[in-house]
Amino acid sequence: MDTTQQNQSKQEAYIPVLESFANLWQTICELNNKLKKLKSPPMWLAASTPSSSKDTPPIEQLCSLLQALQYQDDQKPRQTIIAPGFIGVSQDVISAALEVNQAKQNFKASILQLKSLKLKSDTNTISRIMQTQRHINVSQGLKTMSLARLHLKQCYREIVILNTRPDKITWTWANVRSIKKINTDTAIKMLQKKCSDYGIEQQLEKVYQLPKDTPLAVVQELAPHLRANIVYRQQHETTRQMVKGPMPIFFPQDQSLIEKQGTPEFKPIKSEPEINSTNNSARQERSDQKINPNVFLPAIRAHLYLE
Repeated sequence: MDTTQQNQSKQEAYIPVLESFANLWQTICELNNKLKKLKSPPMWLAASTPSSSKDTPPIEQLCSLLQALQYQDDQKPRQTIIAPGFIGVSQDVISAALEVNQAKQNFKASILQLKSLKLKSDTNTISRIMQTQRHINVSQGLKTMSLARLHLKQCYREIVILNTRPDKITWTWANVRSIKKINTDTAIKMLQKKCSDYGIEQQLEKVYQLPKDTPLAVVQELAPHLRANIVYRQQHETTRQMVKGPMPIFFPQDQSLIEKQGTPEFKPIKSEPEINSTNNSARQERSDQKINPNVFLPAIRAHLYLE
């Protein structure tokens, strides 16, 4: 394949990504337009959002947050914007939010497809396609956006949409561990992918000495993440639901009942996660009691199970 054909093939591979991203941006803009037409919706946001000040109206802050798909200037590589809150909206806005979520799914699928082709990011190719209106209908605002600075997690994360209006919302920081059960063959393959040195050789030797059917647990400490506890109260029954909580939660609100119903009861979240070492350790000891606390293969964070 000559250079011209390679460039054409690369351009064709990027087009679905740009088309799906343009659609995502358009659906967010349409959602924001509908949000701005709401009259005093019941809502609360934890803090000012990107490109906003404390004096910015909450609905404008929410719109700014929904459009925050790029890394901010002061944002760390693995940091995501955390802005919990809620808003009661009309069914028309709910439909627009569902459109955004579908566009997010489509964009993620196109990115995964591009990654499967193992193409390196080529900003020249991207810029060339974005300037070609016949390939993709891109607004002027989108043309100025740098795809190289896209924060994929913020692009992917969907708006949480409840089916009915909640009576109470609270937020908690969850500290959890990821535990993946593997066999000795998998452990050997994982170790062999590491740089070959004396430490890795020692750990491989430890695995070779295990019976072949020995299970191991790969344990990974996960960063604290925000969860929202949703409470619904009916006549003689209270039901609860837990959902992701780093972004404002949408719920349907009858616009004629806003003054009567007001905002749901809520408890503002603290900016930093509460870490109760005693309770957390006890919880982990109970849930992970079959896992030896001493790491067996440090290179892959693998533990033995207790008998």
